[in-house]
Amino acid sequence: MMHVVKVALAGTMTSQAETNSFLAVENILKNIPNVELTSDRAKVEAMMDLEIPNFTDLLLEMALKATEDAEVLAVHTSSLKYSSIQWLGFVMGYAWSQGVPVVLITNGIDLEDFKVNFMISRTLHAHLHSDEEIMQYDWENYPTTAIRAEMA
Repeated sequence: MMHVVKVALAGTMTSQAETNSFLAVENILKNIPNVELTSDRAKVEAMMDLEIPNFTDLLLEMALKATEDAEVLAVHTSSLKYSSIQWLGFVMGYAWSQGVPVVLITNGIDLEDFKVNFMISRTLHAHLHSDEEIMQYDWENYPTTAIRAEMA
């Protein structure tokens, strides 16, 4: 019997291009047979039109709760914007502190431009860079892969 892995997906959607990339990754993960995906994207999009006090605190609480309930945290970014990486770095660090493996997905970023600092790289369990790699990754056993980024 196949083990179903609980995967939480976190990422940034600060532009239409980032949102489209996030949606593509979300769709791929939803269609992997042994992955049970948790993504709060729809909730976040619905909340963005409302004027909710402490909206960013609520986003953070949702991300941390999803991480606590997951076996693996998949973190997607298609942006090199510092604000995107900074927020994701916090969530990755939290996952690492809880013993939850972090799989970084960076499709849409030129690897020659992709740089991470030592603290972020330390939290990473695996680095996937294409739709094919996402589909072929062994989510059940989540093996470690090399981080393909220059240290900044």
